[in-house]
Amino acid sequence: MDRPQDPRETARERVADAEVPGWAGGVMLALRWATLLVEVQVMVVLGTLAGGVVAGLGPALRAGGAVTARMTDEPTPWRTFWRTWRDGFGRTNLLFAPFWVIAVLLWFDGVAVRLLEGPSASALLGGWSWSSPGRA
Repeated sequence: MDRPQDPRETARERVADAEVPGWAGGVMLALRWATLLVEVQVMVVLGTLAGGVVAGLGPALRAGGAVTARMTDEPTPWRTFWRTWRDGFGRTNLLFAPFWVIAVLLWFDGVAVRLLEGPSASALLGGWSWSSPGRA
């Protein structure tokens, strides 16, 4: 009885079939992955801007992760990225909302530290400096 194949295994087989054998094939594979990473970075920036930064960052990161997690049958990852970005836009924003709350609180903390002087500024900086890598 045949077991269902993992999609990653079939993707690896497709890549192996399409590659040039020898060291040149290895170089081409490395260049393909480097190109994919640059494409994903550009798509994440464009997806973030398309969603108005605040509403676009979560879906763009999710779609970028989906593109890099699997090889697609499509010649370019652009269609997969935009389909994933559009399909999960609302749900991803709901899941990403707590990170925006934390970012706003950290921003207010940074503003408060700059405005305060003396012991109160030291107290606010205490949490940041306690976990510094130089502490033994």
